[in-house]
Amino acid sequence: MKLVLNRSNKNKIIEWQERIQNEDSEEIYETLKELNPFTKDNVKADEDSSDLASFLEAFYNFIVTSSENERNVIKGLCNHVFKFSDLILLAIQGLNSRISKSLSESAKWNLYWFMRFIPLPTKKLYPLYRDDYEVLPIGSNILNEHVQSMWLSFTKLELPSKLCRLMVPFFVEHIIDALPNSELFGDFLFSVFNKGQIYSVLSLAGIFKLIVHRNFEYPEFYSQVYHLTHSSVCYSSYSQKFFELLDLFLSSTHIPSYILAAFVKKLSRILLQAPLSHQFVLLTLIRNLITRHNVLLPLIHRDEPAVYIDPYKTLVTFTSDPYNEEEKNPKNSKALESSLWELTLVRKHWYDRVSKKADFLDRQAQEQENLLIWKSVDELFEEIMARKFGAGTAESTNGNDQEVFYLFYTG
Repeated sequence: MKLVLNRSNKNKIIEWQERIQNEDSEEIYETLKELNPFTKDNVKADEDSSDLASFLEAFYNFIVTSSENERNVIKGLCNHVFKFSDLILLAIQGLNSRISKSLSESAKWNLYWFMRFIPLPTKKLYPLYRDDYEVLPIGSNILNEHVQSMWLSFTKLELPSKLCRLMVPFFVEHIIDALPNSELFGDFLFSVFNKGQIYSVLSLAGIFKLIVHRNFEYPEFYSQVYHLTHSSVCYSSYSQKFFELLDLFLSSTHIPSYILAAFVKKLSRILLQAPLSHQFVLLTLIRNLITRHNVLLPLIHRDEPAVYIDPYKTLVTFTSDPYNEEEKNPKNSKALESSLWELTLVRKHWYDRVSKKADFLDRQAQEQENLLIWKSVDELFEEIMARKFGAGTAESTNGNDQEVFYLFYTG
């Protein structure tokens, strides 16, 4: 006799559908754990069937046919039921066979919530049922392959914009590293990148992981990131994520000098147009780049192009800068021929803490990098208002100049 998983029963499927919708997930778990899901006689399986097969069928229908986003119900089931390796494997097998382009938007959301709330592939899991006859071949490798297969099927769907923006960061941060063949998701990440704007930023970390850990070839990676590096990022909702990723991307010691120079120049230009909340971070990022890469030191020590500031007028002039900010290819930007005159200008910033942070130009190069510390507009406002006001508070703290310079750069 061959041991098989019991067949489902139509009446019990209907019963389980109601229980999934209305019953607490802990109570469902208490019922399931008492079942014997296997039978020795496939012919008589309907007669003595456990409820497991019927429950699974009801769950599949619940996920793919529900007209509503069932996030809370799915989260409860994943916390109490689909935390066991055998149940996760059975659920993935059933759901994966039902993924198709005809799925509704609600079904796509529900599939995502299931994949989001089941335990991460890196966790050690145990089965709910004792399977002495190995009806279900379960192991970490087999389970990870099924998880990968489901994510592959899911990422081939046309996803709603909101779902895509939510799913990509989770997938990149928690899932892609644990999959056996993460390079298979390159096409998906590039398709997200090509959507532009926030989608490009969200996919960058995943593409970078494939390049570093899977030897994924993308010769234009840094050129694409350079193109995204623009002052408008400072005013976007994803600015913090972008600059933190940029700090990571530019940490490699194998990056060509012309790329590094182009980035440090572009960041210096952005610094002149950035809001106060970003200027501290940009200065830290620029300083980190100079600390990591000695090839950038000539940009600090080069005298030309230079900025000239009249201490008695709000007049700023500089000689012709060979750097071409509009050039999309970093190699052709001529950044290596330029200087960081922008930092000299920032040293005349109206807020003395910004000007002090730019003083590293005159100090010996630091040996350690600094973390990017973010402050909100409200925090900066409270910081400024908490200071004492009076005679001399508006004076520049880095020289004898009495003029406070407001920075406006138009390119």
